[in-house]
Amino acid sequence: MLKALFPTATSSYRLFLLLVMAWLALFAPQTFAAHDTFLSNLARDAAQNKDTVTSIRQSMPYLAVGYESGKIDLWNTTKPNAKLVIPAHTSRASELTFSPNGEILFSNSYFEDSTQIWSTDSGKLLHTIQKMRGPVSATWLENIYVVANSSELKIFDWRDRTLHETAYPVSGVVTSLTFDKEQRRIGVGTASGSIEIWTLLSDTASPTLTRIASIHPYEIGNWVQGVYFAHGNGTVYTVARFGSVDEWQLDSLQKIRSISVKLSHISASAWMPDAGVLALTGSQNSSGIGQGYVEVLSLSTNKSFAHQAQSTPRAIEFLSQEQLVIVGEYPKLVLHPCHCALQRKTQ
Repeated sequence: MLKALFPTATSSYRLFLLLVMAWLALFAPQTFAAHDTFLSNLARDAAQNKDTVTSIRQSMPYLAVGYESGKIDLWNTTKPNAKLVIPAHTSRASELTFSPNGEILFSNSYFEDSTQIWSTDSGKLLHTIQKMRGPVSATWLENIYVVANSSELKIFDWRDRTLHETAYPVSGVVTSLTFDKEQRRIGVGTASGSIEIWTLLSDTASPTLTRIASIHPYEIGNWVQGVYFAHGNGTVYTVARFGSVDEWQLDSLQKIRSISVKLSHISASAWMPDAGVLALTGSQNSSGIGQGYVEVLSLSTNKSFAHQAQSTPRAIEFLSQEQLVIVGEYPKLVLHPCHCALQRKTQ
């Protein structure tokens, strides 16, 4: 093939080109573009669906949508109409988490006592983690995950399919769990209103978790809906149920600022770290009833805008390549633009 493409090139140069192509195939970052018909197919599917959306997660090229019935729709966004329907749970698919390489999907339900692991290629069940039903987070260690169950954390090794016995207590029922690869930190938010920062130590035969900081800035019941790491500046953002968005120093958890938002009750949130943009769903009524809204906020420009929603949505996620926010408005998915908040800060 290379000889046909480069007929005048020497054999040494063709060998060089072959090595470059092999290196790119193995090590170059992958970029994915959504298929031209993906959004129209997604919209058509949403219009026909009567099941209530309860969770949404994206890891290009995949988009996973969980429903009240317990099923999960798994889309490959780079193909024209590639959707797998997974009968994952008997009721509400509550939490969805992709592996960093997108090859597996973790899912669980508040009404079950286990976490399931699915193949994103085939939709087949690969493994069940028994007696663990909380959020799941990847870590900076390959094949090592942190899994929550009520008010404790455990380490799960995907390579060996083993759940480590050691349980690490947390200061409340875990509602949010995430990690930052660069800073090697794990963020935990709870239903008690507490925030914790952990790290994973790997200098022994078996990795262990160590808590670095813990604070209790919100009252019990003011659930921490999201903990999000800012890239490169040593801070972390939290989103709490009763309309609070705050920024903290990473390891000390000393408060830097509170960020004004339009919503008084937040039901779900999503984070686009590369752009520093936060998406929120909820209500301007502190009780969480009444007109629903979707708010998109740039934490660098402080620009924000809000769309009225058909209901108070229960799930939200970015479709970053399309500059869209996908929202689970009762009973279907709705797409909202987010380009206004993505404008860069003017000098």
